[in-house]
Amino acid sequence: KDMTRLMQYPWPIICVNVGGVTKEIHEKVMKTKFDILISNLREIFAINKKKVFVKVTPIRMNIHQIPLFPQFIEELGGDPTRLEIGSTGFNTPTEATDAEVAKFFEEVVSPEVDSYLRFTYNLSETPRYAIQAKRPGCHFLQDCVTYDGKLTICCQDQFGKLNVGNAFDVPFYVLKKSEHY
Repeated sequence: KDMTRLMQYPWPIICVNVGGVTKEIHEKVMKTKFDILISNLREIFAINKKKVFVKVTPIRMNIHQIPLFPQFIEELGGDPTRLEIGSTGFNTPTEATDAEVAKFFEEVVSPEVDSYLRFTYNLSETPRYAIQAKRPGCHFLQDCVTYDGKLTICCQDQFGKLNVGNAFDVPFYVLKKSEHY
């Protein structure tokens, strides 16, 4: 909403998750508006591109676009060396329904993505595919604010089940000190 204000926060970096370099792929992956993403990225890159990282998490739908990201970032005014190719996790299997697990595998997992996965699986073991972390525990717990302001304590909260509150309505520091957080 206010990129100038966002860039004035004392955080050393701002990481922007991007689902794809095209509207179709980004909106399928991230469920957010590509045009708003592009506008916001241009604005924050113009303010301080050295503070911004762009992160893409490889999945079935965007794996073919990974090589296109450096040029995409540069065309928006960013620094292509500040691209992070993430690893793909499934860290909420105990909270996910069987249908959510199946949908996740349908949308995310493919042999091309396997090397990026933070978990192993066995498709013959339905309904939950015997998901096992390659390394126990979450090593990525970090506060994230989604495009619509929801604060979550995990950047991999695919299902939005860890919503602490809306950082556009309540100051970030107030949410972090809340009992719910």
